[in-house]
Amino acid sequence: MLSGVVLHLVINCAAILRNTLSVSLVTGLFILLNNAVPQSQRGAANAISITAMSIFKALGPARGGAL
Repeated sequence: MLSGVVLHLVINCAAILRNTLSVSLVTGLFILLNNAVPQSQRGAANAISITAMSIFKALGPARGGAL
């Protein structure tokens, strides 16, 4: 039903919304993680969470393609 400039604007707005929600989610999770872990263990906890996030971001498209 959409075409041309309207389709382009709708896709761009959806992409902006998705990226905004993604950044907000990651930031919120880091804040929760930093409040839940003692200060002496924050470096290790942040490293583990970033590693897990990278693994899931790498596996997500492959799993979505398999579906």
